[in-house]
Amino acid sequence: MNYFFDNYEVTNIKKFDLRNGFSEKKIIFLNSQDSTYSLQLRTNIDGTFAELFDFKKEELTVFKINKVNFEKSDLSNLYNPKLKDFYFHKHNKFHNRKKVDVLEMERDTISNQTIVHLTTYENKKMKNIIHEDYFIFNKMDLDYIKLNQEVKNLISIHQVKLKKNEILTKLLCLKKGKINTDIEYLEKAKINYNLTFNRN
Repeated sequence: MNYFFDNYEVTNIKKFDLRNGFSEKKIIFLNSQDSTYSLQLRTNIDGTFAELFDFKKEELTVFKINKVNFEKSDLSNLYNPKLKDFYFHKHNKFHNRKKVDVLEMERDTISNQTIVHLTTYENKKMKNIIHEDYFIFNKMDLDYIKLNQEVKNLISIHQVKLKKNEILTKLLCLKKGKINTDIEYLEKAKINYNLTFNRN
């Protein structure tokens, strides 16, 4: 089997909705020309996980890896691939058309940050907040810029106009006024790698 990857992204994720909280570091390998598969390497309190999701074939291949360094070299350290039973959730096409999104945007020239605050209300009365998202962008000079899906949605759905060097570095998701998820975007890079393996 063969899968090609041309970029990766490293994130640090903290979730606060569980009793004791939850934290993990993740590197995800992608093909910018083919979104039907992705490879995720994750480390958290429960261990180290290497999972290749093939959404087109609806297959999940798990690998073993002794240590994750969160860089391209991790791809060459994968071994013992096995097919694992996994339920690929079909997204419900139902959308709540009554909900209302309100977006605020602020550019801080002193800190070189841009903050986009997206508030989703239950309906047009705008009394009950479903959730809030804070997108924090920093000005950075990168050789390679990959737009996160979250940023693509801001641009396509909410017509947010970002400058070329404004890079998403943090995403805060709030429920009932409290931080539910904190995502730090640590690194993005171009690669050129063919992952080839025979599965047991």
